[in-house]
Order: sequence, then C-alpha cells, then structure tokens
Amino acid sequence: MTTETDLSTWASKPQAAAALGISERTLDRLIAEGKGPERRLRRREGKRPEPVYNPIDLDTLAAAQPALLHPDSPLGRPTTAIAARREYLPPLHPAALALMDRLITMAQPAQPPPARPWLTIPEASAYTGLSGTLLRRLVREKRLPAIRDRAVKLRRSDLDRMADFHAATLARSRGRIL
Repeated sequence: MTTETDLSTWASKPQAAAALGISERTLDRLIAEGKGPERRLRRREGKRPEPVYNPIDLDTLAAAQPALLHPDSPLGRPTTAIAARREYLPPLHPAALALMDRLITMAQPAQPPPARPWLTIPEASAYTGLSGTLLRRLVREKRLPAIRDRAVKLRRSDLDRMADFHAATLARSRGRIL
C-alpha cells in the first residue's frame, strides 16, 4: 500500500519560478532537460490539475545557484553573469582571464549622452514646466532667443537663465501681491 504525498505544501509554477529567480518558461526548460525540481499534478475540484513542485528540490536548486544582483540593486556593485560565475570556473590561462575582464568592462552600461544644447518647444516646456504657448509668445516678443531648424528651437542655457531670473523675481516679490 502506497502513501500519498501531501501536495498542499508544494509550490505552484509561479511560486517555484519566483523561488528560483527564473521565469516560468525557464522552469519548463529545466524540467524538460531533467534538471528541474520534482513535478506532480495537484487535483483541484472542478478544475484541471495544477502542476506543483517539490519544495525540498526548490531549496536545493536555489542554494546551488549563484546570486546575481540587478544593476539597479542598492545592495552592491552591478554583477554580470560572467563575473558572478567566475569563482566557479576552473583555473584559466591568465590571457583568458584578462579577456574575460575586458568583456565584463565592455558590458557595463555606458555613460548617458550629454544634454542636448537645443530643445524644441515641447521639450523646453517639459524641461522648464512652462506651457508651450508661453514659450512661443516669449519667442514672438523677442524676449527669448530662438532659431528655426525644421522647428523652433530654444537654447537650454537661455532657459536656465530665464528660470534663474524667474526665481530671483519670486524671491524679491515675497510678501507682495503682484
């Protein structure tokens, strides 16, 4: 006589994938390759059986995987898959290690491009918080210099100067109603 295993404590597919830090598709691939956790079907009344995964196997697989940090993680320096697995690699020739370090350096995100000096009216509106109508009026009244290059463009430095002037005007007018 066989005893049935209590499947109520076993993890569902989304829970198993989250526990391993992988997608559900990757979990399916691991199981197809025979490298995944034990999988059984849990019966549900009035529904199709649900695939569930052995929690002991999940814990074993999770402990065997090297931890990778997301680039935005506040826990530390960004880690690539190669850098995280380097400690698990067999001893390599120094030239191979130098090449690997070079590739890791090249894979790091590049610096953001410098700010463009010229902005269109919608971009200037988003940059300053002023309406596009006001900016067009200031250009038309020649109070804000602009050029026409397929579109009206404003110099970022002029917008910054205008914002500084506006802040100084507000500071002087505090306490007075304009």
